[in-house]
Amino acid sequence: MQHLSRSTLGFIGSAQTLWWFPALAQRDSAAASTILNQHLEHVFRLPLCGPWSIFGVKSENLSKRCYTTLKVKPSYYMEELQIAIKDATQRNMVGTGTEDATESPPIGATIKDVIKGSKTAIDGICPATIHPNSSHRDGTIYKKRLYWKSDYNIDITDRDETRVEPMRFAATTNCLPDPDNCYYHVPCQMMQIFSLKLAKASINSGLIQLYGYIAARDDVDSKLNYVFNRSRDDHIIVQQGSLIEMTGPKRGVALNCDVLFEFDMRIKNGEQEENDLQLIDGVTEFYEISMPCKPFTIRINGDAGAVDMSLTNVYGVEATVEIFISEVENGFDLSICCVVSVLEEHKEFQLFGAPIGESCGLRRFVIAVEMDTMMHLKFKVHQHGSNVEHCCSFEAKLHGCASHDIKLEVASLSVKVTWSALIE
Repeated sequence: MQHLSRSTLGFIGSAQTLWWFPALAQRDSAAASTILNQHLEHVFRLPLCGPWSIFGVKSENLSKRCYTTLKVKPSYYMEELQIAIKDATQRNMVGTGTEDATESPPIGATIKDVIKGSKTAIDGICPATIHPNSSHRDGTIYKKRLYWKSDYNIDITDRDETRVEPMRFAATTNCLPDPDNCYYHVPCQMMQIFSLKLAKASINSGLIQLYGYIAARDDVDSKLNYVFNRSRDDHIIVQQGSLIEMTGPKRGVALNCDVLFEFDMRIKNGEQEENDLQLIDGVTEFYEISMPCKPFTIRINGDAGAVDMSLTNVYGVEATVEIFISEVENGFDLSICCVVSVLEEHKEFQLFGAPIGESCGLRRFVIAVEMDTMMHLKFKVHQHGSNVEHCCSFEAKLHGCASHDIKLEVASLSVKVTWSALIE
């Protein structure tokens, strides 16, 4: 990924206080001002009361990439500011079906006015902006491979899964000055995906056979980090409105620069693949400054339906959860939920839910957890009409691991959580 040219343009403070500029312009403020002026098209003005902040927001155009700015009065409610920026970003997208919402906020508008005037969100769910050159079905995404390389430093034809494993920095090596006060390994901005849901489908059948993938490409190695990945022969069966069981991510998703989500999900429709329906297809983009620090939902719309993705922006560390089930007496249904703190609020989401019939190890779960908060794991066992719940808690740290053993009547569970910084 390109750290600088793909970061958001903007500056904080007065109009002469430069916050960020392309690398070549950082050495020359006059050149920086020239470059800035070439990219600015609109300035959203809010009432002046104290220092101002100006944030750059992306504006997509079919023929060029440009930036606009959003000028906002500082607020103690950071999520309001982020929503305003995100709203302004979406208002400047072209070719997304929301052109009627491109009118700029009136002079003197407040952040709440900007939020209230948004026409992009429906029931609190924002539609994802899908890149116009990113279709897999007709091969457009591969025909534009030079575009992805020049603008995003991604070889879009590289279909390899990320080679970076989780728990890279779990060991206390190279810690400065020491493991307990390490400044070499630090928390970073990360993306946490809570869930995927089949929001709607164009077919009337109650049971839908779903396959394909959703994968993140971040700055760690730009390769595919699958959140969901199923082949046609290994499809899952879901209903409209139900959760889609995630198969990843393999490691944490870094949000230190823009993250691309690439997806190609289809509905199996008969024996021949050419008859399958395209659920969603393309690429959408996230950048840290426009992502709220509270959980939110985006809707990825497609030809044959839509998928909702619930996610958030976390400044934290990577937790890798490993669970082994042994001494299984009889079959039972197991549900595992995780509870994390997001801006001092608790968010609960499901990690696993399926019948257990024999001893086994579950797939690894990788979770972004805010530093110095508690992560709680809830194990719910259902058997013959009875329900048993057990909870264990782990404190987020930069390094190391912790274990917890759970002895139930139906089985024994061994839980291990390994903490690691995502990047150095």
